[in-house]
Amino acid sequence: MRINTFPVLIQPLAKIGALAVFTLLTLASGLHASPFAYVVSASNQFGTIDLTSGTFTSIGNTDRTLNSLTLSPGGILYSQDGSGTLVTLNATTAQITPLGTGVPVAVNFRSDGALFGESATTLYSVNSSTGATTPVGDFGTNFIGDAAVFSSTSQLYMVAATAATTSGLYTVNTTTGAATLIGDNGFLVFSIFFSGNTLYGFTADPNTGFGPGPIVTLNTATGAGTVVGPQDAALSTVLGAVPFSGTTAAPEPATFALAGIATAFLFVARKRRA
Repeated sequence: MRINTFPVLIQPLAKIGALAVFTLLTLASGLHASPFAYVVSASNQFGTIDLTSGTFTSIGNTDRTLNSLTLSPGGILYSQDGSGTLVTLNATTAQITPLGTGVPVAVNFRSDGALFGESATTLYSVNSSTGATTPVGDFGTNFIGDAAVFSSTSQLYMVAATAATTSGLYTVNTTTGAATLIGDNGFLVFSIFFSGNTLYGFTADPNTGFGPGPIVTLNTATGAGTVVGPQDAALSTVLGAVPFSGTTAAPEPATFALAGIATAFLFVARKRRA
């Protein structure tokens, strides 16, 4: 009598196939993942940028220049324009909704939902509903662009000019406003933000003091800057940035092929059981 060994073989293969599909598709979602950021520029551009390649993808142009960009704990993009009007920004359409006006500042949310703003010399608290600003205290140094951001531990970092073509990294006391220099970074940084625990900076062209320079990371212990790569030439000076957690690159074709083989095992197994 001939023994049909196919069911004996196919059942383990089906289990392996199911596991392979799950594993391969899970890994595929992370292949070639690069850190991305939402950015606003001096030319009213809004979009996302690949921090590894520097490639900019436009979402749309805003109807005014925004001097900063920050993400609320609820996932809403906030900014302020040059007149001091606090706004929200639609991440899909680039549409702006004005909320209220205060002193012109660059705004940054802390993890507890408290909103702060930085003028050229002073730290402010900002009412996230009305835009009203209340001074906290002076930095004791001059401030550039949207160059302040909170870490995951609620430490406020700021970048301020130390020379015509370079800037320093500071910590800021959110009770007094006092800024303490950590160290120079060697670049003219216009905007900083955290992606995970890595502090990124968008810089200006060191020859002109404006226009796109390289994307850098900043050492929070020493202030030193390290070049990550170039910024897309189609994107003008970045004035504000926040991390973007959307889908990045697609998986390799080989990954799809392996997942297809595993899926075929599942199909055959089900046909045999039917």
